[in-house]
This record gives sequence, structure tokens and C-alpha cells, in this order.
Amino acid sequence: MKLVTLIALALVIRASYATLGFDAISTLTSSTFQCLGSNGYSFFIARVGRSNGQVDTVGVQNIKNARSAGWTNVDAYIFPCTASCASASNQVQNAINAIKNAGTTVGTIWLDIEILSWPSNTATNRQFITDMVNTVQNNGYRVGIYTNANNWNTIVGAWTGTSSLPLWWAKYDGQQNFGSFSPFGGWSAPTIKQYEGDVNGPCGVSLDQNWRP
Repeated sequence: MKLVTLIALALVIRASYATLGFDAISTLTSSTFQCLGSNGYSFFIARVGRSNGQVDTVGVQNIKNARSAGWTNVDAYIFPCTASCASASNQVQNAINAIKNAGTTVGTIWLDIEILSWPSNTATNRQFITDMVNTVQNNGYRVGIYTNANNWNTIVGAWTGTSSLPLWWAKYDGQQNFGSFSPFGGWSAPTIKQYEGDVNGPCGVSLDQNWRP
């Protein structure tokens, strides 16, 4: 019985340490990351591509600062420009080049698929997303999709073309679990949940809160 109790306690401690993360777009110093780590955050997702089609240099520097603070679980996301910008492939390649040129790296590159200036043609949108996915993979990075059912179905319709990729699911219900998830896009479960947005977090940082099991 004592062994079972100790194992259960170890699992609780591990879960409480490893499951809380955040994404933010403001400038974050290495000392800020150290502060956030002391407040229970253990993974970070930086924006490296903006909705105007430009590389987010602040996000790239944030990746470097997180790494220098000792953070090992650091990802990136690209919010693509879908109107009068560079091609899907070029936008992704530019962001990846900026990460490489900064002398840093990330784990997964997430593609932010949410309603903003997407064409009404779902076939066009599917190809745009496919081009982004292929470019990330051709550069040797893992790739995932950030979205929710409303955004996904509006932009690409009943398409399951990326269901083999991890899902970063947006559901602002304040709950650190996947209990309210309903399958869509071919996904049966998310990998990460963004459960609360625009939070005045610790260490003076405005952030979105994320959870992963």
C-alpha cells in the first residue's frame, strides 16, 4: 500500500510540473522565463510568423531567451497571411530560416488555422495548409495544427487531411482537461489545449494558458 501511495504521489507531482504552458507575443527576457518557470510553467510556444506575412522577430528572440533560461520544451507557431502575401511555403520557410539564423531551434511548429481573411474556397484553403505542412516537414521539423471545430470547418469544411498531425485545441473554458472535446477534422483527441486567453499571468506577462497531459 505504501508503494502504491508513493507512485501515485510521484505521478501527481510530475503532472503538476509538466502540464502547464503558455504562448505570448510580447518581449520576454531570460529572467522572465526563469520567473515563469518558478511559477509552474514548463512549456512555451512562440509566434514566429505574423498574420501580415512577416517573420515575428520578437518571437524568434523569445525562443532564444527561453533556451538560455534553461527551457527545453519550446515550440513555435505561424499565423499565416492568406491574402496578398507570399506563398504558404515561402512564409513558412522564412520563419524557419529566421529560427535557424538566430542559432536556436524548436520542437514542433504549429500552424495557426483560425478565421481571418481566408478565401471562401475550401479547396484552396486545404492546399494552402498542405503546402505549409509539407514545407515544415521538408525542413525536418515536427508540425501540428492549432484550431477548433468552428474555425476548422469554416475554413476547410469536412476535411481530414491533417488528422495524423497533433492538434493544439482552442477551448476557453478554464479547464485543464480534454473532457469537452468532440471529434472534428479526423482528430479523436487533442495533444494540447489552450484553455484560457489574454490572462494577466505571473511575472507581469500577458499570456494564453495551455495544458497538456
